[in-house]
Amino acid sequence: MKYFSKTLPYTLSFTIPIITLIGTNLGDYLTFSTLGYAFVLLPLTELFLNPVETNFTGEEAEKFKDKLLFSLLLWLHVIFQYAVAFNLLNLLGYGGLSTLGIIGVIISSGISMGALGITVAHELIHRKSKFEQFLGKLLLLSVLYLHFFIEHIRGHHKKVGTDADPASAKFGESFYLFLIRTVIGSYFSAWKLETERLRMKKVNPFSLKNQMIIFTIFTIAYLGVITLLFGLKITGLYIITSVFAFSLLEAVNYIEHYGLERKVKANGKLEKVQSFHSWNSNFPLSRWVLFELTRHSDHHLNASKKYQVLNNIENSPEHPAGYPGMIFLALIPPLWKKVMDKKVIEVMNYSE
Repeated sequence: MKYFSKTLPYTLSFTIPIITLIGTNLGDYLTFSTLGYAFVLLPLTELFLNPVETNFTGEEAEKFKDKLLFSLLLWLHVIFQYAVAFNLLNLLGYGGLSTLGIIGVIISSGISMGALGITVAHELIHRKSKFEQFLGKLLLLSVLYLHFFIEHIRGHHKKVGTDADPASAKFGESFYLFLIRTVIGSYFSAWKLETERLRMKKVNPFSLKNQMIIFTIFTIAYLGVITLLFGLKITGLYIITSVFAFSLLEAVNYIEHYGLERKVKANGKLEKVQSFHSWNSNFPLSRWVLFELTRHSDHHLNASKKYQVLNNIENSPEHPAGYPGMIFLALIPPLWKKVMDKKVIEVMNYSE
């Protein structure tokens, strides 16, 4: 019974694709339902909730870490992701939407496919199982962001908190400047990482052994199928939705590491990644909807650790709100700086 009670809160994650599938079919203003739910209702509700910092005991963590139901919840999101994608294409192609409806469908679908779909992909690509990594790639394919599989695991996790990491936001950098830098930088970083990997193995990087070439072929093929079924105009709108979706991913990256830098030691080497190199949030709704992504310090210290057993680490830097509220704040740079810059200074002084 306790097993099911521990998995139950994470079913809240399904409210986002379900609201998207229902709301986008209701037309006009109701096509924005997901926007209202994710970035108005959730953050406002969390204003009245206290962070929950409790962790499993060591015995409980060992008991729950490999329970299948926790993984099944992730796998189900692959079905929901493609249901949202098909619903998007069908509505854009045959739904007779007004201009307002088109905008609402794109925004709501982008939120579901990006904020949630890529979050699930992130959890799956860190798994050791090839099957689960494949599911993660399927999710990334749906938003045209397959290179994240390479850059995130082999780039971001090694270079986090340094100038060499395009996914770590610098102190004083606005989200909009970061977005341009990270989207471009992460893509080229993935090519570089894959080329270096193959050259070390003495394999020609311009071959089908190069994952980036394979990812590019699959992305083109995926868009080709969409074009054949729905036409170029709908494909263009789908690309716009995907850009919006992966921009939400990068908004999450922005709030997770903003201003937190790893120091260079006296011997010239970088300090190891510490708990104070990631921002955390223990607000319960964000934790459950985003499969504990908000306990980000523990994730960077234990990258393959499954979401259900990630811990709150005492004295790790904390956001003043849940992820939806922090993303909204990041979209208004003056407010973001007013709230977060003093927190960064406190954390960096503390870590010295």
